[in-house]
Amino acid sequence: GRQGKDPDFFALAVWVNTFESVVLEDGAQERVTLSDAEELFFQWADLKRPVRCVIEIDRGGAVYYANLVRRMNARGGRRHVIVPSTPTRNKALRISEMEPYFKTGQYRVSDEETPFLIAFKGEWVSFGMRGVHDDTLDAAYLGHLAVVNLLPAESQSDKLARSQKKQKLSKFQAIERAYAHR
Repeated sequence: GRQGKDPDFFALAVWVNTFESVVLEDGAQERVTLSDAEELFFQWADLKRPVRCVIEIDRGGAVYYANLVRRMNARGGRRHVIVPSTPTRNKALRISEMEPYFKTGQYRVSDEETPFLIAFKGEWVSFGMRGVHDDTLDAAYLGHLAVVNLLPAESQSDKLARSQKKQKLSKFQAIERAYAHR
């Protein structure tokens, strides 16, 4: 959200470590003011109890991050680990960084039909088209930064077998495969 009363799009993604893969479980995407975005963060964080949260701090994100930290200090209650990040502005690079994990099934998408997951799938397959939002993709990417280190270690034989498989999936088909890995 923007400062003041002017709403902007806000999204957050929830990833869950199943110890076999990491699953994009759900999230939120709404047009809200900055203060409402802060409140949504705390509602979701109190509900889901994340191990860590990654917040993009370019543009208005720095103010959002500072406000979250200030509010946590003022609350005196439960604190959340918030990691500031300045990811690449190139959205295509963000998608291509996540894509291999979806292709190999290391990342999966929950089979729940939540509004966030429906929007995520639509944004993934429509990425790059004029006029299509990418807020859920941004949120998923920030979550990816938080969870990529949680992926199970692959044995050398598994790595070799995976590298020898010729995967002919486009980046847009990767999300379809992620849904098929249930």
